[in-house]
Amino acid sequence: MKSKGISPVVATVLLIAITVIAVGTIAAFWSTISTPGTQVIANLTLSGVEAGSTMITLTHMGGDPITDAFTPTNDYETLPEDWKNLKIMINGVPVETDYFGGGSIIGIKDETVDDEEFDSDYCGVSSIVYVYGDMYAIAYTGPDSPDPGSDKDGIVKTVRIQGDGTITLTGKSLTFDGACRSPDIIHVSGKIYAIAYGGPYAKVCTVEIDPETGDITFKKSLDLHSGYDRYFKIIHVSGDVYAVVYWDEDGPGILVTLKIPEKGEIKKQSELQFDTYGHDPDIIHISGDIYAIAYGGQSNPDLNAEGMVKTVKIESDGATTSVDSFEFDADHGRHPSIVHISGDVYAIAYTGPDDDGWLKTVEITDGGDIVSVTDSLEFDTSFGRNPEISHISGDIYAISYTGPDEHGWLKTCIIGSSGTVYNGSLVSSGTTYEFGTGNVIQLNNIKVGGTFKTLESGDEITVVYVPTGQLLTKVTV
Repeated sequence: MKSKGISPVVATVLLIAITVIAVGTIAAFWSTISTPGTQVIANLTLSGVEAGSTMITLTHMGGDPITDAFTPTNDYETLPEDWKNLKIMINGVPVETDYFGGGSIIGIKDETVDDEEFDSDYCGVSSIVYVYGDMYAIAYTGPDSPDPGSDKDGIVKTVRIQGDGTITLTGKSLTFDGACRSPDIIHVSGKIYAIAYGGPYAKVCTVEIDPETGDITFKKSLDLHSGYDRYFKIIHVSGDVYAVVYWDEDGPGILVTLKIPEKGEIKKQSELQFDTYGHDPDIIHISGDIYAIAYGGQSNPDLNAEGMVKTVKIESDGATTSVDSFEFDADHGRHPSIVHISGDVYAIAYTGPDDDGWLKTVEITDGGDIVSVTDSLEFDTSFGRNPEISHISGDIYAISYTGPDEHGWLKTCIIGSSGTVYNGSLVSSGTTYEFGTGNVIQLNNIKVGGTFKTLESGDEITVVYVPTGQLLTKVTV
């Protein structure tokens, strides 16, 4: 079985510029545009075209791409001169966006602010947590222990990340165990932090981190299970109660609840085998005492692990019971990462059939009933292992994962409140972009002729192919 750790990792901080999108009534159409010697057919959709809206979204759903569509002057606003072969207009005037509203053409800025090698020998699976001010702590699987043939160390180090993204090593570290797999770190209380991890034993330990100096002190440790278990996630439940999910080396998925008071002592409360096979589980709070666990199940040992999500009830005293279960991918569903979207809608990024990257949205009620899959997107058709999905702003989400050639990849997508999924794109100023399938042009805090514009009944939004002046679509509010 392959672990989530890959080659040595260099800590990288990405500066992210975000666009907020409102998804409203969608107008879908097929339109044909003619250029000398060619005919281009594009299937586009417009969102946010409703009275009272200050945002418009144009999505390319399929068909031929529009080359040299636009060239953003900068990454924080849209100017009339940014439009090239494609132009979006309101009542015949090119649309602009405004800096103060975060307006821009398309989602995330692909730019590294700073990077720092925090371990020059080896870094496997890692987990980072905020401490205080500009102080952060990273727990990770480090280099081999001194003894030949032994397991790899579990290490926690502190770093400073300033507001402008600059990274500085504190030089402070602690080896909390000589054998560590898949650590996950969480803040408990005050200076106390808990780390759940595997090795010869499934364990949880607590450490004390000085928020000013970054000094780290070992506190307590508790063995949960004997065996080389892995894929640990720890989450706060209520008060001093915490829950840990992990994959037992013999196959079962395990949920353990613990009490960790503010001084760092650890006491086991309960244990639940949530499935006879529970590969790489991730856990999220739903509502009240209801939690959802996404994982790779295996009803048939001869098949790949199917994608499963199960809801459980965790009482304030740590008692656990199962509520409901649902198969979101019958073929393959490993390395899932689950995030809340809106209301009853949740998104799961995972490694699907043929090790491709997949994203599905599901409906989970506050009571724990899992209703159905809402939508799906294959975000990488070549390779998409170990995805982690994070909310950026509005309807924008980012997925980091191990992509083709086992390189680190970051992709964005749009997930509407109803669970509908669209591809996102990366842009940078001064670059001319093609508008093709899955691309989205997002216009926030729209302006017309230099004046802020709120859409009104009767306003006409048109999309034009500039070289021929041909109207691609016209929608009236």
